[in-house]
Amino acid sequence: MSPPAPLSHAADSMTLEEAAALLGLSRPGLRCLIAQGALQGGAAAGDDRLLREAVIACRDRIAAEQREALRHLLRLSEEVDP
Repeated sequence: MSPPAPLSHAADSMTLEEAAALLGLSRPGLRCLIAQGALQGGAAAGDDRLLREAVIACRDRIAAEQREALRHLLRLSEEVDP
C-alpha cells in the first residue's frame, strides 16, 4: 500500500489562485480566511494548495451566511415599513 499523495499532487486540490477566484477573493483575502481558521483543508504556512472539498464547503458556508443576513435585513425592513 503506497502512502497518500502529497497535497501538492492530489487531484482533489486546487491552487490558492484557483481557490481565491472560486471564492471571489484576492489571495491576501484568502490567506486571511486561512489564518482565521475559516478555511480548513491543508493550507499550512507556505502551502500553495487547498483541498477542493474544503474550498467548496467554505463557499457554500459564506453563501448561506449571506442569504441569512439578507433574510434578516428583509425582516427588519418589514418591521419598520409593514
